[in-house]
Amino acid sequence: MKRNLLIAFLLLFNFVCYAQTSHIKFMGVEMGRTIDQFHAGLAKKGVKVSWMNKYAPVGQRIFEGSFSGEQAQIVVWYNESTKLVYRAKAIVDREGMQTILSVLSQYEAKLDLKYGTECKETDIFEDNYNHELKSVHY
Repeated sequence: MKRNLLIAFLLLFNFVCYAQTSHIKFMGVEMGRTIDQFHAGLAKKGVKVSWMNKYAPVGQRIFEGSFSGEQAQIVVWYNESTKLVYRAKAIVDREGMQTILSVLSQYEAKLDLKYGTECKETDIFEDNYNHELKSVHY
């Protein structure tokens, strides 16, 4: 009985350790790779280095391309010494309140489909200028 319990515990522990090996991805490219590997992964998706990249500080690279069907600027941060990527974000530039709210609503709907609404947390608040802001976490 103890042996069976120990084997079951070890199998469960092995499963938990294995489950923790998945990495966060941005546009399907794993974070934690070198900037050159990350760049190559983005290039396969049609993303190109932006003309603004020459003005970016060391440890940052700026790209242009399509993000979730929208034209976007993609900023990637990496460690200067190890060259490992640790952060990336897409900036979709739009003008007009209704256009922006429409784009945000589309992204929220896509995230709902991807992650479900069971763990979704929404917070609506105002900033110091009385602008209504919405925060959504999954």
